[in-house]
Amino acid sequence: MKKNIFLALVLFLSASLTLSAQSAGQDAAGRFALVVGNGDYAGLGKLKNPEADARDIAAALEKLAFSVEMLVDADLPSMEDAVVRFGGRLSTSKNAVGFFFYAGHGIQSGGANYLIPADARIPSEAYLRTKSLSAQSVLETMQAAGNGLNIVVLDACRDNPFSWARSGARGLSVVGAQPPGSIIVYATSAGSVALDGTGRNGVFTAELLKQLSVPGSEVKEIFTRTGAAVQTASGWRQVPAIYSQFFGTAYLSGVPGGRAAGRTGEAGSSAAAPLLSPKALADYRRGMENVRAMDLGGLNRGKVDSSLLKLLLPAADEGHALARLWIGILNYFHEYGTEDQTESLRWLRLAAEQLPDLRRTAESGDLDARMGLALFYLMEELADKGIPASREEALSWCRLAAEQGHPLAQIILGSTYEAGRGVERSAAEAAKWYRRAAEKGEAEAMGLLGSLYRSGGPGLDPDAAEAVKWLRRAADKGDASAMASLGALYAEGGPGLAKNGREAEKWLRKALDAGYIYAAYNLARLYREGGPGLSADAKKAAELYRTAADKGEGYALVSLAELYLSGGPGLKADAKKAAAVYREAADKGDEEAASALARLYLEGGPGLPADAKKAAELFQAALEEGDEDAFYSLVQLYIDGGPGLPADARKAAELYRRKADVGDVNAMLELGRLYLYGGPALPKNAAEAENWYTKAAGLGSAHAKWAVGMMYIEGNGVAKDSAKGISWCVKAAESGGRDGTHYAYSLALDYYHGDGIPQNHEEALRWYREAAHEGASDAQSQLGWMYYAGEGTRPNHAEAARWWRMAADQGHPWAQYNLGLLYLNGEGVGQDFVFAHLWLNLAASRYDPGENRDEAARDRDDVALKMTPGQLAEAQKLAREWQEKQR
Repeated sequence: MKKNIFLALVLFLSASLTLSAQSAGQDAAGRFALVVGNGDYAGLGKLKNPEADARDIAAALEKLAFSVEMLVDADLPSMEDAVVRFGGRLSTSKNAVGFFFYAGHGIQSGGANYLIPADARIPSEAYLRTKSLSAQSVLETMQAAGNGLNIVVLDACRDNPFSWARSGARGLSVVGAQPPGSIIVYATSAGSVALDGTGRNGVFTAELLKQLSVPGSEVKEIFTRTGAAVQTASGWRQVPAIYSQFFGTAYLSGVPGGRAAGRTGEAGSSAAAPLLSPKALADYRRGMENVRAMDLGGLNRGKVDSSLLKLLLPAADEGHALARLWIGILNYFHEYGTEDQTESLRWLRLAAEQLPDLRRTAESGDLDARMGLALFYLMEELADKGIPASREEALSWCRLAAEQGHPLAQIILGSTYEAGRGVERSAAEAAKWYRRAAEKGEAEAMGLLGSLYRSGGPGLDPDAAEAVKWLRRAADKGDASAMASLGALYAEGGPGLAKNGREAEKWLRKALDAGYIYAAYNLARLYREGGPGLSADAKKAAELYRTAADKGEGYALVSLAELYLSGGPGLKADAKKAAAVYREAADKGDEEAASALARLYLEGGPGLPADAKKAAELFQAALEEGDEDAFYSLVQLYIDGGPGLPADARKAAELYRRKADVGDVNAMLELGRLYLYGGPALPKNAAEAENWYTKAAGLGSAHAKWAVGMMYIEGNGVAKDSAKGISWCVKAAESGGRDGTHYAYSLALDYYHGDGIPQNHEEALRWYREAAHEGASDAQSQLGWMYYAGEGTRPNHAEAARWWRMAADQGHPWAQYNLGLLYLNGEGVGQDFVFAHLWLNLAASRYDPGENRDEAARDRDDVALKMTPGQLAEAQKLAREWQEKQR
């Protein structure tokens, strides 16, 4: 069966490209920007310029071919999530350029800078780390992406707006650790305050916008000129600061003497051809008219009319670059997925020799050239055969062609937004582009638009009525896949559309009759489950699965076997038949079917007695075919045994040894466990257990280190040696990562309770602290208690409050309860009934039913009696906001 070329192109684009308005001549390594403007602060008043600053900077960067994500008046989770997404985009190319811009309140504390969310409630300086965004964390995220150039612009140098602000703590502090390849710009020098503008923008941003629009400016020159202009405009009251660790050369808006980034003209004609003979010119014009009128569905299926090629051939033979390009493209669609690509390669290579001419034609506004270049640069599989595939070039030309009205470009653009790969996922934007193509009568676009309305997505609510409208239009044009989608929609129903089994059956049957074999699956499922107006009929479902299987759809065999296992109306359950179908699928290379058949023999069923020996043989065969899941099933089967197969841990150990001998750490751990505890036909062997655990430990396994430690602490098969055991457990705790954190906490517990090792609260405190620093809420909570009670250290209620607050923020109910009591009694923190009620209330809501919940609720209600109505309302609001953020 020939591959779906259109789907392949769409997936290629949506999986890897970034939308930009950049023209084909530009360097398009990938430009990504995150722009944040926070001005409408809850309880802090409103800043005049940040929203306009952010919107104008975003617009300016988009003109410079940046893919921009913008946040206005954002909360902390939104800012944090956006930074993570930003880092992910930057990591797609080592040559990517990153640009982070922030306008709003920024605060320095302890030599670090913090960007304040619009909804921030920060009662004291101690909350800055957990309730604001660290500027250093943004830098670290950008550095981790490993790209070439990162620019950070902070127009956040304003007075600290909080009542607890320290005297003299103005503006931002000097930048801390600066990543290589970065330029960091403050709107004013460290420790100073930036000026608000008298117009739409702040003083700094207004000057930066002017400089960004100047073509041919090197990036460092942009900020140098901006700084000089700000100094002059402010009468030297504001002097920007620039910190640079970028020693290369980069241009944001064209190179000196070159063309600026941006869109090319919208009108023009082909200038890429020699003079053609009258007949060649006439044939070429007719041929291109037919190309523009071509049915995308037919192109999708590789159906290319040979008369088209004949019309374009004379012009191509006379050297016409665009004729050669389109003959190559049409042959590429026709030959896609076949062995012979001779014709497409011949013409595409000739076109590649004339790329400068083709670019000039496309830049003049020629739609055929723009769409042709978009498709030409998509041909990644031909990159090793002389065709210069380029993801960035492809999408650049595709966008221009889409804006000019080409339906194929509009469909590809819509698919890119729908998938959300390389761009912010937006179903609304996808629908916009699909609709443009659909309104031109393209059935492919109608079907995609209908399917999008069926599922919905960001910015677009599911709308079953709208989905039916577009799917029916596509179906009426003969689009079999739209018929199938329409049937599936009637089967499942949706907003504004009741389920209708009869309509579902009608459209799925039409799709099947039109040759869309995939409809058989949904139709079979419909018969299995039934629906309004349609009774379940498992026998019909089985017939459909068999029809699909006979037409080469291997997935149908597994579904048919499952149906034989479960049975249903008109079909008696028959495990023997199921086994036969699984065997058929397995013989056709379906690894899942082979494993499913093995499990069936293991469990047995109607007409098929359980046979563990047969199951083991099948798991072994599946394993030899490369099914890794079969390995673990086979090992467990040898350990447990079953009908016809005695348990044999020795065989399980032999299997694990094969993997262990090639460095599989998990297999080494399992071998250690098997030898430590023994099993059928496998005596205990502590020396072998220690051997395999030690090998796994040498490869960094924290589990193995802990296992060896516990062997010596417990004297399990070895001479008891607490010191040696503790040494191994310490190595496990120091392993880092999630496993290291887990064992640091376990070691702290053992020291705290004296479980197997001497009780030592100082050591317990040390290891609780290690786990707590990695974010383990249980460790944070216990650490808070030890500081409160003075266990292993002097009592320190402020430190207890700090650790309990960290655990409480993660939802730890015991920490929330204790923190509430601290605020109630004013221990380590100032007495504050609002925060006391907040944390006691959250503890009561998160404790399991029982004594602890009842006690927290009683204390909460006692605090409420001491509060004013306004205080109580504030506490309840804070609790709702906290719970909302946890969702």
